[in-house]
Amino acid sequence: MATDQVHDSRSLTRTKVRALNVKDPSSVGGFDFSEEITPLRFDLPSPARARAFQESVAGRPSGDFDIMDNSCLTHCAKVLKAGEHPDFQGSDLENTNLLKSMIPGYGT
Repeated sequence: MATDQVHDSRSLTRTKVRALNVKDPSSVGGFDFSEEITPLRFDLPSPARARAFQESVAGRPSGDFDIMDNSCLTHCAKVLKAGEHPDFQGSDLENTNLLKSMIPGYGT
């Protein structure tokens, strides 16, 4: 499972991003996490807003898993947007796709 950490140092560290081979349907349902962990680090203009977003959803049921709309990756894209990262100010889908493109091996 992915873990987000919002630091006071104006950054978000994605400590456990694992590549998920979405071209292989069995890996989506079975969560093939055999790939190496890929750490990503982002400097945020507003880490307090990112943290506030995290706190606003912490402990709440997030609904059913959906690779495109409700996953660890889509959540992280929302955290980056809340933290006002300049590259993540598009739609949720655009931001998620951008984040996916930064993960080596994702979808290959």
